[in-house]
Amino acid sequence: MVNDLVAQGAASIHLAILDSLSMPSSVIGFFVKLVNRDKIPLTMAIHDGRLLELLEELSLDRLFGARKG
Repeated sequence: MVNDLVAQGAASIHLAILDSLSMPSSVIGFFVKLVNRDKIPLTMAIHDGRLLELLEELSLDRLFGARKG
């Protein structure tokens, strides 16, 4: 779905992650590429504190614009 938004010319992406306590490394890599290489700002509203804590431990919370949702 994110690829479709990018293909349609989205200038930024906002994700609401409602029920997830982890994120696969392939998804993390995709989001890092999206922000760093494709220069598309990303924000995330995360509803499970465990996922937010994981992103903080990986120092990805700022890169992904992650906040408690």
